[in-house]
Amino acid sequence: MIETENGPDGVVIRNYLPYDFPEGYRHGIDKTAEMLEFFIDRFGPYPFSAYGTVIVDIPDESFIAMETQTLSQHAESVYALTEAVVSHELAHQWFGNSVSLEKWQDMWLKEGAARYAEWLWEENQKGAEALDKRVRGVYQLQAWSPHEVSHPPIDNLYFDAIYNRGALSFHALRLRVGDDVFFEILQTYLEKYRYGNASSSDFIQLAQDISGQSLEEFFDGWLSAKKIPPIPEMDLTI
Repeated sequence: MIETENGPDGVVIRNYLPYDFPEGYRHGIDKTAEMLEFFIDRFGPYPFSAYGTVIVDIPDESFIAMETQTLSQHAESVYALTEAVVSHELAHQWFGNSVSLEKWQDMWLKEGAARYAEWLWEENQKGAEALDKRVRGVYQLQAWSPHEVSHPPIDNLYFDAIYNRGALSFHALRLRVGDDVFFEILQTYLEKYRYGNASSSDFIQLAQDISGQSLEEFFDGWLSAKKIPPIPEMDLTI
């Protein structure tokens, strides 16, 4: 069955669901319009005219979801349709589908950004304390699994640090430059490179230009060092 609704800024939301789709799986999907409005505020205009979810019947139980442009694919399972996964795939419409990577070494700009979008949505729904708790928990886990994110393994491009340490790097940048400048960096990046490709160097240079800060050492620590850097604003260190 096809369900449609009008989303914010004229975005058409259409979902393709099985006729016997369980009511208990709907919660994340039903938040799509609200998520769109939230991310438009944080990231800037939605880059396409439509969005939605299609439920796919895939026997591979490892499949969760995929950010297909304007119509994300989700497995029919409780986990694949949580608010975290739904918000993650929606955020990819900005980070990945509108602004694509220049090379595989820039994966953190896609998956780290989408993971951080999950955390932003959680912060919006549950408050700053929930985000603080999330960051602290992930930081401790990443501290025990050191790995640079600027060189993902060729046989495992989508490894854990790309998501979680990538997301931590966005949060560390936010604390370093402040909310106003941080979201200006994201919005400018997404506007400047819309419908094109961008690299880590592009993002870093833009972050420096907008913040007026020298951030080369900051990003070297987060992207190229195996040992996770401290987050002094949260008294996090190893």
